[in-house]
Amino acid sequence: MVVKGCLLSFVLRESIQAPKRICKVLNFPTMININIDFKENPLFITTMKYAFFRLISISLFSIIILSAILIGLRFLGLSQQHSPLDHPLTNNSLEFSFKEVIPNKNSILNHEKMLSVNLWVTQDLNYVLYKKNGHIEKESYIFNTPFSTLDNLGYISLDNFFQNNPNTLVLLNILEQDPAKLFKFKALLEKHKKSNKVIIKSPYANVIKYLRKENPLWVFASNLSLQTQLMFMSALYIEPLAKINADFIITPYMHKKIPLITPRMLNEFKRRHIKVILENSKANQGLPQWLTSQVAGFIEP
Repeated sequence: MVVKGCLLSFVLRESIQAPKRICKVLNFPTMININIDFKENPLFITTMKYAFFRLISISLFSIIILSAILIGLRFLGLSQQHSPLDHPLTNNSLEFSFKEVIPNKNSILNHEKMLSVNLWVTQDLNYVLYKKNGHIEKESYIFNTPFSTLDNLGYISLDNFFQNNPNTLVLLNILEQDPAKLFKFKALLEKHKKSNKVIIKSPYANVIKYLRKENPLWVFASNLSLQTQLMFMSALYIEPLAKINADFIITPYMHKKIPLITPRMLNEFKRRHIKVILENSKANQGLPQWLTSQVAGFIEP
Protein backbone atom coordinates (compact mmCIF):
# COMPACT_ATOMS: atom_id res chain seq x y z
CA MET A 1 0.00 0.00 0.00
CA VAL A 2 2.99 2.29 0.57
CA VAL A 3 4.01 1.70 -3.03
CA LYS A 4 0.48 2.33 -4.23
CA GLY A 5 0.32 5.60 -2.29
CA CYS A 6 3.62 6.81 -3.71
CA LEU A 7 2.55 5.78 -7.22
CA LEU A 8 -0.76 7.59 -6.87
CA SER A 9 0.93 10.80 -5.74
CA PHE A 10 3.39 10.55 -8.63
CA VAL A 11 0.59 10.08 -11.17
CA LEU A 12 -1.38 13.00 -9.77
CA ARG A 13 1.66 15.24 -9.79
CA GLU A 14 2.64 14.30 -13.33
CA SER A 15 -0.90 14.65 -14.64
CA ILE A 16 -0.98 18.24 -13.38
CA GLN A 17 2.57 19.32 -14.19
CA ALA A 18 2.88 17.64 -17.62
CA PRO A 19 0.58 20.07 -19.49
CA LYS A 20 2.53 23.02 -18.12
CA ARG A 21 5.86 21.54 -19.30
CA ILE A 22 4.43 20.80 -22.77
CA CYS A 23 3.12 24.33 -23.12
CA LYS A 24 6.46 25.73 -22.06
CA VAL A 25 8.38 23.63 -24.61
CA LEU A 26 5.98 24.59 -27.43
CA ASN A 27 5.87 28.24 -26.33
CA PHE A 28 2.12 27.98 -25.81
CA PRO A 29 0.56 30.22 -23.24
CA THR A 30 -0.76 28.27 -20.29
CA MET A 31 -4.49 28.67 -19.98
CA ILE A 32 -4.58 27.69 -16.35
CA ASN A 33 -2.01 28.33 -13.66
CA ILE A 34 -2.08 25.04 -11.78
CA ASN A 35 -0.19 24.96 -8.50
CA ILE A 36 -1.31 22.43 -5.94
CA ASP A 37 0.52 21.78 -2.66
CA PHE A 38 0.33 18.02 -2.11
CA LYS A 39 0.99 18.43 1.58
CA GLU A 40 -2.44 20.04 1.81
CA ASN A 41 -4.10 17.59 -0.57
CA PRO A 42 -6.65 15.53 1.41
CA LEU A 43 -6.28 12.47 -0.81
CA PHE A 44 -2.50 12.47 -0.50
CA ILE A 45 -2.62 12.90 3.28
CA THR A 46 -5.21 10.14 3.68
CA THR A 47 -3.21 7.75 1.48
CA MET A 48 0.04 8.33 3.40
CA LYS A 49 -1.65 7.95 6.80
CA TYR A 50 -3.22 4.69 5.70
CA ALA A 51 0.12 3.38 4.44
CA PHE A 52 1.92 4.39 7.64
CA PHE A 53 -0.60 2.78 9.98
CA ARG A 54 -0.67 -0.36 7.87
CA LEU A 55 3.13 -0.60 8.07
CA ILE A 56 3.00 -0.24 11.86
CA SER A 57 0.27 -2.88 12.10
CA ILE A 58 2.25 -5.36 9.99
CA SER A 59 5.38 -4.78 12.11
CA LEU A 60 3.52 -5.31 15.40
CA PHE A 61 1.81 -8.42 14.05
CA SER A 62 5.17 -9.84 12.92
CA ILE A 63 6.71 -9.23 16.35
CA ILE A 64 3.78 -10.95 18.08
CA ILE A 65 3.96 -13.97 15.76
CA LEU A 66 7.76 -14.25 16.17
CA SER A 67 7.47 -14.01 19.97
CA ALA A 68 4.80 -16.72 19.98
CA ILE A 69 7.02 -18.98 17.86
CA LEU A 70 10.03 -18.48 20.16
CA ILE A 71 7.90 -19.16 23.27
CA GLY A 72 6.54 -22.31 21.65
CA LEU A 73 10.05 -23.48 20.74
CA ARG A 74 11.25 -22.80 24.29
CA PHE A 75 8.48 -24.90 25.85
CA LEU A 76 9.14 -27.61 23.27
CA GLY A 77 12.76 -27.74 24.39
CA LEU A 78 11.83 -27.72 28.07
CA SER A 79 9.54 -30.69 27.52
CA GLN A 80 12.49 -32.86 26.46
CA GLN A 81 13.95 -35.11 29.16
CA HIS A 82 17.71 -35.64 29.56
CA SER A 83 19.44 -38.47 31.39
CA PRO A 84 22.86 -38.11 33.01
CA LEU A 85 25.83 -39.75 31.32
CA ASP A 86 26.74 -43.09 32.88
CA HIS A 87 30.40 -42.37 33.58
CA PRO A 88 32.50 -42.29 36.77
CA LEU A 89 33.39 -38.62 36.23
CA THR A 90 29.79 -37.47 35.88
CA ASN A 91 27.96 -39.75 38.29
CA ASN A 92 29.53 -38.45 41.50
CA SER A 93 29.76 -35.22 43.44
CA LEU A 94 33.48 -34.87 42.83
CA GLU A 95 34.74 -31.30 43.13
CA PHE A 96 37.10 -30.61 40.25
CA SER A 97 40.17 -28.50 40.91
CA PHE A 98 42.53 -28.66 37.96
CA LYS A 99 45.97 -27.12 37.93
CA GLU A 100 47.34 -26.03 34.56
CA VAL A 101 50.97 -27.14 34.27
CA ILE A 102 53.85 -27.43 31.79
CA PRO A 103 55.11 -30.94 32.50
CA ASN A 104 58.62 -32.03 31.58
CA LYS A 105 60.83 -35.02 32.24
CA ASN A 106 62.27 -33.51 35.40
CA SER A 107 58.97 -32.52 37.06
CA ILE A 108 57.38 -34.73 39.71
CA LEU A 109 53.61 -34.38 39.43
CA ASN A 110 52.27 -37.65 40.77
CA HIS A 111 51.09 -35.95 43.96
CA GLU A 112 48.71 -33.79 41.92
CA LYS A 113 45.24 -35.33 41.65
CA MET A 114 44.00 -33.20 38.76
CA LEU A 115 46.08 -31.62 36.00
CA SER A 116 45.29 -29.63 32.87
CA VAL A 117 47.75 -30.09 29.99
CA ASN A 118 47.95 -29.25 26.29
CA LEU A 119 48.70 -31.88 23.67
CA TRP A 120 50.71 -31.24 20.49
CA VAL A 121 51.67 -33.60 17.67
CA THR A 122 55.27 -33.54 16.48
CA GLN A 123 56.59 -33.91 12.96
CA ASP A 124 57.06 -37.67 13.41
CA LEU A 125 53.53 -38.06 14.89
CA ASN A 126 54.47 -38.30 18.56
CA TYR A 127 52.37 -36.63 21.24
CA VAL A 128 54.07 -34.07 23.49
CA LEU A 129 52.81 -31.75 26.20
CA TYR A 130 53.44 -28.04 26.21
CA LYS A 131 51.55 -24.98 27.40
CA LYS A 132 49.84 -22.89 24.71
CA ASN A 133 51.19 -19.33 25.07
CA GLY A 134 50.22 -17.65 21.82
CA HIS A 135 53.73 -17.66 20.32
CA ILE A 136 53.16 -18.92 16.78
CA GLU A 137 56.86 -19.52 16.23
CA LYS A 138 57.04 -21.77 19.28
CA GLU A 139 53.97 -23.73 18.25
CA SER A 140 55.20 -24.14 14.68
CA TYR A 141 58.53 -25.33 16.04
CA ILE A 142 56.80 -28.19 17.86
CA PHE A 143 54.75 -29.16 14.80
CA ASN A 144 57.82 -29.18 12.55
CA THR A 145 60.31 -30.87 14.87
CA PRO A 146 60.83 -34.61 15.49
CA PHE A 147 60.34 -35.87 19.02
CA SER A 148 63.98 -36.88 19.44
CA THR A 149 64.98 -33.21 19.28
CA LEU A 150 62.22 -32.15 21.66
CA ASP A 151 63.09 -34.97 24.03
CA ASN A 152 66.63 -33.60 24.38
CA LEU A 153 65.14 -30.20 25.22
CA GLY A 154 63.14 -31.62 28.13
CA TYR A 155 59.74 -32.06 26.53
CA ILE A 156 57.75 -35.00 27.83
CA SER A 157 55.65 -37.34 25.72
CA LEU A 158 52.05 -38.15 26.56
CA ASP A 159 53.08 -41.80 26.97
CA ASN A 160 55.65 -40.95 29.66
CA PHE A 161 53.28 -38.50 31.31
CA PHE A 162 50.58 -41.17 31.70
CA GLN A 163 53.18 -43.65 32.94
CA ASN A 164 54.43 -41.24 35.62
CA ASN A 165 50.93 -40.15 36.67
CA PRO A 166 48.75 -43.26 36.64
CA ASN A 167 46.18 -42.00 39.17
CA THR A 168 45.93 -38.40 38.01
CA LEU A 169 42.72 -37.09 36.47
CA VAL A 170 43.78 -35.24 33.31
CA LEU A 171 42.05 -32.49 31.35
CA LEU A 172 43.65 -32.93 27.94
CA ASN A 173 43.40 -30.00 25.54
CA ILE A 174 44.26 -31.29 22.06
CA LEU A 175 45.69 -28.51 19.89
CA GLU A 176 46.26 -30.56 16.74
CA GLN A 177 43.94 -29.55 13.88
CA ASP A 178 44.30 -32.70 11.76
CA PRO A 179 42.39 -35.63 13.32
CA ALA A 180 44.21 -38.11 11.06
CA LYS A 181 47.34 -37.56 13.17
CA LEU A 182 45.56 -38.86 16.26
CA PHE A 183 45.28 -42.46 15.06
CA LYS A 184 47.47 -43.68 17.98
CA PHE A 185 45.52 -41.80 20.65
CA LYS A 186 42.99 -44.55 21.42
CA ALA A 187 45.64 -47.24 21.84
CA LEU A 188 47.61 -44.94 24.16
CA LEU A 189 44.65 -44.35 26.47
CA GLU A 190 43.82 -48.04 26.56
CA LYS A 191 47.47 -48.93 27.26
CA HIS A 192 47.51 -46.79 30.42
CA LYS A 193 43.86 -47.48 31.34
CA LYS A 194 43.09 -43.77 31.24
CA SER A 195 39.70 -43.90 29.51
CA ASN A 196 37.92 -43.05 32.78
CA LYS A 197 40.52 -40.54 33.94
CA VAL A 198 40.70 -38.15 31.00
CA ILE A 199 38.45 -35.27 29.95
CA ILE A 200 39.10 -34.43 26.31
CA LYS A 201 38.89 -30.89 25.02
CA SER A 202 39.77 -29.29 21.69
CA PRO A 203 39.07 -25.98 19.96
CA TYR A 204 38.55 -27.92 16.71
CA ALA A 205 35.16 -29.55 16.11
CA ASN A 206 36.52 -32.04 13.56
CA VAL A 207 38.95 -33.41 16.17
CA ILE A 208 36.14 -33.95 18.70
CA LYS A 209 33.98 -35.58 16.02
CA TYR A 210 36.79 -37.99 15.10
CA LEU A 211 37.53 -38.95 18.71
CA ARG A 212 33.85 -39.51 19.49
CA LYS A 213 33.78 -42.07 16.70
CA GLU A 214 36.91 -43.69 18.15
CA ASN A 215 35.20 -44.17 21.51
CA PRO A 216 31.75 -42.68 22.27
CA LEU A 217 32.25 -43.47 25.97
CA TRP A 218 35.06 -40.97 26.40
CA VAL A 219 34.19 -37.72 28.18
CA PHE A 220 34.37 -34.51 26.17
CA ALA A 221 34.32 -30.83 27.14
CA SER A 222 32.91 -27.83 25.33
CA ASN A 223 34.92 -25.25 23.40
CA LEU A 224 34.54 -21.54 22.69
CA SER A 225 32.63 -22.15 19.46
CA LEU A 226 29.93 -24.14 21.25
CA GLN A 227 29.78 -21.60 24.06
CA THR A 228 29.23 -18.77 21.58
CA GLN A 229 26.43 -20.70 19.92
CA LEU A 230 24.78 -21.28 23.29
CA MET A 231 25.03 -17.58 24.11
CA PHE A 232 23.26 -16.70 20.85
CA MET A 233 20.43 -19.17 21.49
CA SER A 234 20.12 -18.02 25.08
CA ALA A 235 19.67 -14.43 23.87
CA LEU A 236 16.64 -15.68 21.90
CA TYR A 237 15.36 -17.65 24.94
CA ILE A 238 15.61 -20.95 23.05
CA GLU A 239 18.64 -22.47 24.79
CA PRO A 240 16.55 -25.59 25.69
CA LEU A 241 16.68 -26.46 21.96
CA ALA A 242 20.47 -26.18 21.75
CA LYS A 243 22.41 -29.26 20.72
CA ILE A 244 25.16 -29.64 23.31
CA ASN A 245 27.73 -32.23 22.24
CA ALA A 246 29.66 -31.99 25.48
CA ASP A 247 29.67 -33.82 28.80
CA PHE A 248 31.34 -30.92 30.62
CA ILE A 249 31.08 -27.19 30.06
CA ILE A 250 34.59 -25.81 30.53
CA THR A 251 34.75 -22.08 29.93
CA PRO A 252 35.93 -18.81 31.41
CA TYR A 253 33.18 -16.62 32.81
CA MET A 254 34.28 -13.68 30.67
CA HIS A 255 35.76 -13.53 27.17
CA LYS A 256 36.76 -10.09 25.85
CA LYS A 257 34.61 -8.51 28.57
CA ILE A 258 31.56 -10.50 27.44
CA PRO A 259 29.97 -13.04 29.85
CA LEU A 260 29.88 -16.57 28.43
CA ILE A 261 27.48 -17.91 31.06
CA THR A 262 24.14 -16.52 32.23
CA PRO A 263 21.87 -17.77 35.04
CA ARG A 264 19.45 -19.14 32.44
CA MET A 265 22.23 -21.09 30.72
CA LEU A 266 23.44 -22.45 34.05
CA ASN A 267 19.94 -23.71 34.83
CA GLU A 268 19.82 -25.39 31.43
CA PHE A 269 23.13 -27.16 32.08
CA LYS A 270 21.81 -28.34 35.42
CA ARG A 271 18.60 -29.62 33.79
CA ARG A 272 20.71 -31.66 31.36
CA HIS A 273 23.01 -32.97 34.13
CA ILE A 274 26.05 -31.25 32.56
CA LYS A 275 28.71 -30.07 34.99
CA VAL A 276 30.36 -26.67 34.63
CA ILE A 277 34.06 -26.04 35.30
CA LEU A 278 35.33 -22.46 35.23
CA GLU A 279 38.55 -21.90 33.35
CA ASN A 280 41.18 -19.35 34.38
CA SER A 281 39.07 -18.31 37.36
CA LYS A 282 41.79 -16.06 38.81
CA ALA A 283 41.35 -13.76 35.82
CA ASN A 284 37.65 -13.51 36.65
CA GLN A 285 37.81 -11.90 40.06
CA GLY A 286 34.52 -10.99 41.68
CA LEU A 287 32.56 -13.90 40.22
CA PRO A 288 28.80 -13.67 40.96
CA GLN A 289 27.39 -15.83 43.73
CA TRP A 290 24.87 -17.55 41.46
CA LEU A 291 27.81 -18.88 39.44
CA THR A 292 30.31 -19.94 42.10
CA SER A 293 27.65 -21.77 44.11
CA GLN A 294 26.66 -24.05 41.21
CA VAL A 295 29.86 -24.85 39.32
CA ALA A 296 31.57 -28.20 39.76
CA GLY A 297 35.11 -26.86 39.92
CA PHE A 298 37.84 -24.57 38.65
CA ILE A 299 41.00 -24.59 36.55
CA GLU A 300 43.82 -22.50 37.96
CA PRO A 301 46.70 -21.33 35.72
